[in-house]
Amino acid sequence: MFHTARCGSTLLTRMLRHDRRALVLSEPTVLNRPRPGLGDEPLSPVVLDLVAALSTFADRRNQQLVVKLSSLQSRAIGAYSAALPSTPLLFSYRPAEDVIASLLADPPGWSPYVPTTRALPWAHDELPTPNQSPVDWYLAIWETSIRAALALPDERVLFLSYDKLLDDPGAVLESVATRLRLTSDWRPEAAANELQYYAKSIDPTERFEPEGQHRRPPLDDPTQSAVRERTAELLAAADART
Repeated sequence: MFHTARCGSTLLTRMLRHDRRALVLSEPTVLNRPRPGLGDEPLSPVVLDLVAALSTFADRRNQQLVVKLSSLQSRAIGAYSAALPSTPLLFSYRPAEDVIASLLADPPGWSPYVPTTRALPWAHDELPTPNQSPVDWYLAIWETSIRAALALPDERVLFLSYDKLLDDPGAVLESVATRLRLTSDWRPEAAANELQYYAKSIDPTERFEPEGQHRRPPLDDPTQSAVRERTAELLAAADART
């Protein structure tokens, strides 16, 4: 599972855990630490060995492995597609202005604009240069992720819209279950109940309050307009493939 960040990917992992035959791993360190592939660069043998080891572990538990990687790894979706041609791929996304607003309000640990940021697991020069505004830097990450996913054909990647996940979780979960072949112990009603909880909380019972404590202030009007104009074509292309 690949994504743009702040787009419901963590929520989706919680939903998928309602299939007892699925071994769902959310951003495991062993796969997130290797730097993402650049362009047509293949996955490293270390990554392939780790995927094989995790898959074997899942098989021995009579489970199917589902892995969500960090948003920074989304640039490697093409490399994963080439290395694992029979593995279903998911790509979750959200409009750039919403993603950026969330990242500004609650910066991630990988942001170069946070004084306490730990060193990224790969060199900063393999990411957009952080000598620009946080809005522009986050936007560049979003664009890179979307373009990498759009470069793959429909049969290789299932696009998942955050807005559609909220509006019609049943339909989205059905399409995900079909793509991942989660049919034996799948419990879609229990999975949909996860919408009422805050997915990123360490307390699994914390209620999600989008208009309360979990509300993220939107970008100011000029910035929001500029971001929307710059990303309109990419967003439309992603929407056309959901």
